[in-house]
Amino acid sequence: MLDKLPVFSTVLALAGTVAYMWVERLFSFTAETFGGFLLLALALWPIELLLRKVFRKPSSASPAKNVDDEGAHT
Repeated sequence: MLDKLPVFSTVLALAGTVAYMWVERLFSFTAETFGGFLLLALALWPIELLLRKVFRKPSSASPAKNVDDEGAHT
């Protein structure tokens, strides 16, 4: 899942950009497009960090103890 996260973030950013531009046009906001991209990036950054934390693979930092075939510790 973590390898697909950049694709998910890109799709989310594009959808957010389209939504922002639609709302800006609908309500005749005078905000600059660059400001919209900046706000979108600031809004998506914590979400992406949270998703990376949630979908992170468990680390294999602790090696398994030596166990023989019958399950007895050596």
